[in-house]
Amino acid sequence: MIDKPIPAYKISVVQLQCTMCKAETAAACSCGAIYRPKAQRAAEAVADHPEKSNRALAKEIGVSYETIRQARASTDNHLSVDEPRVGLDGKKRKLPSYIPEPPPPIRDSLIEQALEVVRQMTPAERIEFIRQVGRL
Repeated sequence: MIDKPIPAYKISVVQLQCTMCKAETAAACSCGAIYRPKAQRAAEAVADHPEKSNRALAKEIGVSYETIRQARASTDNHLSVDEPRVGLDGKKRKLPSYIPEPPPPIRDSLIEQALEVVRQMTPAERIEFIRQVGRL
């Protein structure tokens, strides 16, 4: 059996981009600038410009809007929800707010009835019930 040579360098799985010339991957340029992961650049962009929309920031720094969305979700202090954001077209828009409706009273009563039935079951019946529910 032939031994495989050990590589002299490790391959990084993190997407990197040069801060100066925007070249991507592991040291693809020779300009000497520092490489940073896209997620780090996205988090810095969100911190510097929270008023801008995800798509506007993504276009500005050259990443996907999904990267910006994830960075905003991981660093957001949830205080800027009511503030409008500036989109790609330069217009300010208020973020949509979603307030879930409270569950209807009939749902609560059905859940309470189901719990009462489960409480009255023997342990063997509960095991069979769980097995049957798992098939759904």
